Amino acid sequence: MKPKQKHILPENGSRKCDDMMKNVNGINQCKRINTFINQKAEKVKALCKGKKNEYITHKFDVIDCKMISVKPCKYKSLALKGNKKKIKCENGLPVHLERGIYDNFDYDGEN
Repeated sequence: MKPKQKHILPENGSRKCDDMMKNVNGINQCKRINTFINQKAEKVKALCKGKKNEYITHKFDVIDCKMISVKPCKYKSLALKGNKKKIKCENGLPVHLERGIYDNFDYDGEN
């Protein structure tokens, strides 16, 4: 799956975790947690311009979606402002969003 589909907030449509995670989860699977960057894909791509095979760190507003139920897959959201995220760039394109530490977060936010 491309990083845009997996980690960039949709420009149109629902921004509820349950809806966004349908594009991330496979058939009969519920990913435990996923981070969505609140930034246009073109701007994230521009951060990797000229980078061949390296990581960059940048502050983003993000939404973390954490699984609360498996059948059906249900998620709680946590919005974070100015969160540092590490992105792997290959051949000038973002290919991976580094996993963060989520265990200390309180997911009482609205789906």
